[in-house]
Amino acid sequence: MLQVKKHKAWTVVTVGFVILGLAALLGTAACGDVQESTVAKDSAPTTAAPAMTSTTWAASATTVATPAGYPDDDGYYSGEAGGGIDQAVAGTLTALQAASGQKIISSAHLEIEVEQGKFQMVFDQAMMLAARYGGYLVSSDAYASGEEDSMKSGTVAVRVPSGSFAKALDDATKIGTLKKHQLSTDDVTEEYVDLEARIKNAEANVSSLLALLEKAETVDEILYVRSVLTSAQGELESLKGRMRFLEENTSYSTISMSIYEVGAETLEDEEDWGFIAALKGGLRNLVKAFNAIIRGLGILIPILIVLAIIAYIIYAIVRAIVRRNRAREQARYQAYPEGWRPPATAGMTPAGGPQAAPAAAPAAQPAGQATAEAKPSTGQAPQGEEPREPGKQG
Repeated sequence: MLQVKKHKAWTVVTVGFVILGLAALLGTAACGDVQESTVAKDSAPTTAAPAMTSTTWAASATTVATPAGYPDDDGYYSGEAGGGIDQAVAGTLTALQAASGQKIISSAHLEIEVEQGKFQMVFDQAMMLAARYGGYLVSSDAYASGEEDSMKSGTVAVRVPSGSFAKALDDATKIGTLKKHQLSTDDVTEEYVDLEARIKNAEANVSSLLALLEKAETVDEILYVRSVLTSAQGELESLKGRMRFLEENTSYSTISMSIYEVGAETLEDEEDWGFIAALKGGLRNLVKAFNAIIRGLGILIPILIVLAIIAYIIYAIVRAIVRRNRAREQARYQAYPEGWRPPATAGMTPAGGPQAAPAAAPAAQPAGQATAEAKPSTGQAPQGEEPREPGKQG
């Protein structure tokens, strides 16, 4: 009995842990951290690409002023400022945009701080920056700080036409206090020109193979030319795909912005290895785990109630069927009164064994003889004489 109780207790504990685990998973999947994320498809607009030339960019055209102490070998210009882009970077952007016919992929990342309570307004302005200059939104993410419900920080990525890159970047720096900026450029003019030549050769090769396929007479010739033609067409499509990629990325420039309110947590704050910060992070994660479990239970409890009702109905039906079958089995036998035992047969005990013969009763004696034996007469007749009956003489 004790083992059965222990088994039931362990079963209840296991079921409880399973329910809590499911609740935690459902709560985490349903809510998780308070986050608002919208992602736009990175698709190119339908505007026509500008005319391309096969001339190379002279080295003197790329020589622009760069901030002191910043390397320019890899095309990166970065720095920190209290607001606005410095004159050197502005001059760099002007020179890059003025270089007609060059294929340059440019992108910028800005870190902007705003006053408390103004994050949502600045965040909306950053997203509208793309529409203002004929570009499109790439992605936007907004986050709450700690356990607060209001959004305090987020990121926005937009793409604008390369001709408007400098103006859009200047407007982006004015929506808040610029804390950090990074500009990156990549000159792909040489690759673009090489692709143009390779595409022309590939197209000529495909045209020749098509003409040769029309002149083929035997089946073997047709199969061979067709296999070579398929390979040439695949190479041509690959070159055209790379060309479209370069045209898209040189026609539109990317501006990504990290926006946050004063005092809001940023990614750099999360990298603190201090004991207090770790303790706060652990407590915060513990509270989030409990919140996730509670949210999961809110989702799981209605489901468990429905399943419990269904299980009870099934149990009641099965129990009724078992009772009915048991009653049918019992109805096959006659009901006997309590304490009744089957009668014993001749030579058999009630239990079915042989019956012992009853002991012989003593023979009955006449009443007078019994009295005489009980009370013998004091006077006895002499030996050899018959006793006389009472009342007779002589």
